[in-house]
Amino acid sequence: MLRPRTRRHGPTDEDLDEADDALDTTVVGEYDYDTPTVDELQQAETGFPDRPIPVRLVNPVNVNQLPTRLASMFSKGLAASPAGAVKVLNEDVRRASITIPSIGVVLAIGRTQAEANDVDAFRIEGNQGPYRFHFVEELWVRSTGAVARVSVAVEQWAR
Repeated sequence: MLRPRTRRHGPTDEDLDEADDALDTTVVGEYDYDTPTVDELQQAETGFPDRPIPVRLVNPVNVNQLPTRLASMFSKGLAASPAGAVKVLNEDVRRASITIPSIGVVLAIGRTQAEANDVDAFRIEGNQGPYRFHFVEELWVRSTGAVARVSVAVEQWAR
């Protein structure tokens, strides 16, 4: 018959607790930290509204627009007049600009199909471009003459 092992592999928890209690010397003195309050740590409101800082400009301020990091270029074929407007771009809030170079045929553009099909639509005349637009709505294009191809360069702020 086998006997249970009585051999221990190390001190028990009780032995370690007794050894800790036997130490009466202070290893480290009390800390004297400048501890911030919880409100200061969480940057909570103090109850007083922040006052605006008065700013007065005495010289002109230089503003330089940064170049965008994303761009695309493409072209789309347009049927001859009296064909209706063709949707070239969808609405995109990340769009920085649209550039349309001028071509030999007069183009009518608009932000909606009805706007581009109107007789009083914005027209891109030949030899006057390129035209640069800054809007996020859709872009519709219509040829007012012969068959044409419109080229578009789009810059975006983000993906």
